[in-house]
Amino acid sequence: MYLSKLELILLFFGSGILILLVVLNIYNSKINSNIIDSLAPSQYEYKVVSPSDITLSEEMNTEGQNGWQVVSCRRAQDSLEKFGYECIMVREK
Repeated sequence: MYLSKLELILLFFGSGILILLVVLNIYNSKINSNIIDSLAPSQYEYKVVSPSDITLSEEMNTEGQNGWQVVSCRRAQDSLEKFGYECIMVREK
């Protein structure tokens, strides 16, 4: 059994469309996966640091280089009546 030229063209064209649909489906599923990941709520970790007056600037720079951000920082007095800072830090996990 031989196929006519028209049947061969239609077969070739149909195969091409099928391949294109498979590729588009794979591409679309990757895009949807990225969208879902970006919509997921972020998770954060927190910590409290207590630098002294002398080390405040250096410690804040070091924490910033490690991805930490200051949420709040206040002047505080410890149990030995020494003054320093109490800083709450946050970064995304």
